[in-house]
Amino acid sequence: MYKDVLQSIGEKKIVAILRGLSFLQSMKTIETLIESGITNIEVTLNTPNAIECIHKALEEFGDVANIGAGTVKNEEDAKKAVQAGARFILTPNLSINTVEYANTENVLIIPGVLTPTEIVTAQNLGCKMVKIFPISAVNKRYIKEIKGPLDDIKVMAVGGVGLENIEQYLSVGADAFGLGSSLIKTDLINEERYDLLKEHFRKYVDLLNRF
Repeated sequence: MYKDVLQSIGEKKIVAILRGLSFLQSMKTIETLIESGITNIEVTLNTPNAIECIHKALEEFGDVANIGAGTVKNEEDAKKAVQAGARFILTPNLSINTVEYANTENVLIIPGVLTPTEIVTAQNLGCKMVKIFPISAVNKRYIKEIKGPLDDIKVMAVGGVGLENIEQYLSVGADAFGLGSSLIKTDLINEERYDLLKEHFRKYVDLLNRF
């Protein structure tokens, strides 16, 4: 499962980030994402009923989608996520204990890093992909420069990525993207315009299908 999830993220290039939605909104948004072709979906643990949502979403959509947990800041968070069945874990930080726990459970973990030291530390812990966060805080060429000496690590760009700059990040070596507010339009969700939300999702899918 670990390798399958990593391969899926690498091929589809999008991890949708759901944060701050109600349980019903989260479930409907997950359904709409899947219908649009986005099947790697993160529910952040600071979302109300996140654990319940992860568990329920896997029950309903686990045969066609990978549901994971985000904003996992420590080992205790990771344990809750794994118990809910999360197929992957994303963290905003690099916690050695958290990475080691995920490894023992054979659950893909993508830690948040920024510096070369953090990236190499994550690699040495067995991580196959890292999350550069927040990517908007550094020059777009940062990924290319990092991949000069560290060319054997996959990079997910998170924070400030949208339709207007995805191609630029791809051109400098980004392997995948964690997309939050640019993808998950809460105004459309609050208005229950899931038809328009689906159209919005398809723009990302169609763009990345070209690469």
